[in-house]
Amino acid sequence: MQAAPSQAELLYKNFKVMKEKLKSQTKDTLLEKYGNAAGCYSAFRRVNNANKYNVVV
Repeated sequence: MQAAPSQAELLYKNFKVMKEKLKSQTKDTLLEKYGNAAGCYSAFRRVNNANKYNVVV
């Protein structure tokens, strides 16, 4: 292990932190704009798939 991290290591750690911040910020922005549309869509698909198998006698 090195006594002092190199400049490249510090930049990489900073990059990872900034990347995670941007990722969470983007996620929050999308959830604010569209809400939880994926959850609603999956519920709709379950209902729609259930209706496929109705048999008319």
